[in-house]
Amino acid sequence: MKYQVYIFQKEKEEKFYRHAIDEYKKRLGSYCNISVKYLKKEKAWDKLAQSVGDRDLAFVLVPGRSELTSEGLAERIRSLENQAVKTLHFFIADWPSCQQVDLAAYGRETEVLQISDFDLPPAMTGMILFEQIYRAYRILNRQPYHK
Repeated sequence: MKYQVYIFQKEKEEKFYRHAIDEYKKRLGSYCNISVKYLKKEKAWDKLAQSVGDRDLAFVLVPGRSELTSEGLAERIRSLENQAVKTLHFFIADWPSCQQVDLAAYGRETEVLQISDFDLPPAMTGMILFEQIYRAYRILNRQPYHK
């Protein structure tokens, strides 16, 4: 499965978030194809929304109480792989200052994913998402998460 993560942020992020994401990308390379795009202009969202294909699924990450555990995410990934979903798109932004992506306007299915109760900077949310995907693949492959 392929993962595409879009992080929109107006401010410059801390470098350690980008380094952590790069480390998780390297670790995830043996499990899946994952990439990240950093965006600064709001106009880019419409173009990205149009790029979501028919066999793709899009998630918008927003603050809120998460009911999805690491094991639950692993099972969700397995289920999506069995349904032949080609690509998962994750849209992350500073939602209080940015309008949400309206993928429904393009006839695309969109799900809301909540990973934290707190309003986190977009880069930090992206880092947590990468960590959760990595943890899910370790669970799916029955490998220990910690060394």
